[in-house]
Amino acid sequence: EGETPDLQWLQENLSGHFELTVKSLMGPELHDDKYALLLNRAIPWTELGVEYEADPRHAELVIAELGLVGSKPQATAGIKYNKEEIESSPPLSSDIVRTYRAITARVSFLAQDRIDIAYASKECCRGMASPTELHLKMLKRIGRYLVGRKRLVQLFKFQNQVYSLDVECDSDHAGCAITRRSTSG
Repeated sequence: EGETPDLQWLQENLSGHFELTVKSLMGPELHDDKYALLLNRAIPWTELGVEYEADPRHAELVIAELGLVGSKPQATAGIKYNKEEIESSPPLSSDIVRTYRAITARVSFLAQDRIDIAYASKECCRGMASPTELHLKMLKRIGRYLVGRKRLVQLFKFQNQVYSLDVECDSDHAGCAITRRSTSG
């Protein structure tokens, strides 16, 4: 009741094929919900558009697991290293490898919702098989970046009509110093 016909139609059709639980129906009408949680991601409906925020607990856990609580924040999530720095870095000791992989996996999960750490996270993931001291340094840099930016709220503005689409991508055509492959494709 109170739902728009399109949402009601969608809900009925999905319910016919799947076990469905509807917790929130967001929209612009007065009776529509203006806030929802999806897998602990906050999604508020605002006058300007829909906001999206990743679960900030993951950033807090990364900071704590790296022992960076109270550290000075870093301005960027990552920096680019040259081939010599990458290849000359000694491997991590076996007692730290498991922790490195666990924290990197959490950062990778968080990076799905946080574009600001996506590239740096990917670079840390490259070291999952054989992590080095440099990989741990890169991971700690992400942690220090998160100290200053535990939360990121993205705003997807409402649009009336779109007549053109501008797309930006990196121009770093050989992004990886080792493989010489592009990051963005």
